[in-house]
Amino acid sequence: MTQVHHDHYNGIDYLVNHHYIDDRTICYINLFYQMASPTYINTLKKLKNANVKFVEPVTNNSGDAIRFLHPECRVYRSKPSAKNAIGDNLIVDKPNNSSAVIRFELGGIVMVFPGDLEREGFEHMSSKASCSPYLANTNYYVVSHHGSINGHPTIPCMNPSRPKPTPLECVSKNKLSKAILMGRNGAYSGIYSPKVTSYWEGIAKGLVYTENAQHYVELDWTSGKVKYC
Repeated sequence: MTQVHHDHYNGIDYLVNHHYIDDRTICYINLFYQMASPTYINTLKKLKNANVKFVEPVTNNSGDAIRFLHPECRVYRSKPSAKNAIGDNLIVDKPNNSSAVIRFELGGIVMVFPGDLEREGFEHMSSKASCSPYLANTNYYVVSHHGSINGHPTIPCMNPSRPKPTPLECVSKNKLSKAILMGRNGAYSGIYSPKVTSYWEGIAKGLVYTENAQHYVELDWTSGKVKYC
């Protein structure tokens, strides 16, 4: 679960009820940054009853196949919620900027999924020297925050090269095959931003609009071929 807004965990109930999620499932979720909504609370309860293994999505819990580029420490919503915190922690008032930025790698193919991360979150992530190497040579990039302009950062990464690249430049150089835009155009004010769509249409070998599919998008991991189903 990249973050606590409903569109990022909708469908988990179905997976639990139909036994796709059980005690063999690893669930990456920040249990310290929660949403006070009945839907969220009920979903969390179902996951706990299914006895899943909860793992905090922070950089230290990264592996070879799944790497977390943000956050690098525990994230809380407010100072009161972090009053008993021990060690490093980060206060983030907007749920979008608590998004885990996830890098998947399988068979040398890389996808980066930044959830709904906005400029402030990218700014914090890209202040770390490890940001650029793991963003570079991305094959598939899921456009942040459903194509909103605030998920399209232009701040530079920490990188020894000059000039310093932005996160978008790191993602889009060399290998980028497809950019994937999840959401529905006009679902709320600001999506899709023409500046965002024109950028990715000009950079990627294809901009995939998931709303063009009736049910789901099928992506061939190795060839990059897309089928709308």
